[in-house]
Amino acid sequence: MTKSTRTEDYIITDRGGIVENRHAVHAAIVDAAGRLLYSVGNPTRITLARSTAKPAQALAILETGAAERFQFDDADVALMCASHSSEDRHVARSRSMLARVPGLQESDLRCGGHPPLSDEVNRAWLRSGFHVGMLAGAAVLGAPFEGYERKAASVDSGGSIGTKVAGTDERTRKMARIFHAMSDYPEMAGGEGRFCTLFMQAYGRGLIGKLGADGCYGVAIRASEQTAQLSGGGRGNAESQVLGLAVKIEDGSIEILYVAVMEILKQRGIGNPEVWGKLSYFHHLEQRNTMGVVTGRVTPVFEISENSGVQMF
Repeated sequence: MTKSTRTEDYIITDRGGIVENRHAVHAAIVDAAGRLLYSVGNPTRITLARSTAKPAQALAILETGAAERFQFDDADVALMCASHSSEDRHVARSRSMLARVPGLQESDLRCGGHPPLSDEVNRAWLRSGFHVGMLAGAAVLGAPFEGYERKAASVDSGGSIGTKVAGTDERTRKMARIFHAMSDYPEMAGGEGRFCTLFMQAYGRGLIGKLGADGCYGVAIRASEQTAQLSGGGRGNAESQVLGLAVKIEDGSIEILYVAVMEILKQRGIGNPEVWGKLSYFHHLEQRNTMGVVTGRVTPVFEISENSGVQMF
């Protein structure tokens, strides 16, 4: 069945059985060739990727050769992809990366101050491994540190991010390194109790996930028998079995976003009951008051629809 844009794809929150909010959900599942396979809401809705783009931006950093030049290991690469909690391990690793780039100082970082992303952390300044990575890339290219954050986000006249430096095979190896870095070091890509970390830990090396501000989430799903069934790819065509999932919550709610991600994966059979059980807290979210009493429910009311394989990109 081919679906048109649906406007009734929501996650509903209620209090005492009375609907309080309807959170519109938009999602797209695509194969490696960019063909749309499944969708929720409006799969062509244009939105800002926010920090979900960090793994792709990390690819540009790797293509400069900075990881080899400054001996960044996979845990460092995972930190480059992170919106982390600024726990001691994150700060220590960021400082270690800084120390390996000659002439680079903490004052060169332009990532700015943010409220803590973890209740366990009380720091006024988040030190970002991603920004260290961008500065390391600038160092390899011989570019000045000043203004690096603007250069890294440059867009060419065709409207696409200009990052292609390496050949296809080389790029594939670097993308694989990013995937394995995040899946092997999920604690560096998020933090204690964070969905991204627990999500990747639960799925093992089966996928990686990245949060973006204002209700965005991206998932890269490794080829498996489950993805082969969903994509229609044959056993000999591993590329067609790889899937990507992008999710946007219209009102930007992060906790509702996690419900949507889990509901979509469960509806499509990505994972198993053991994996879904580990993430039940995020999927089957409860509304509680300050005394911990359950006052309402959070209910997905959408069903993923199959598409005809229209080319998305």
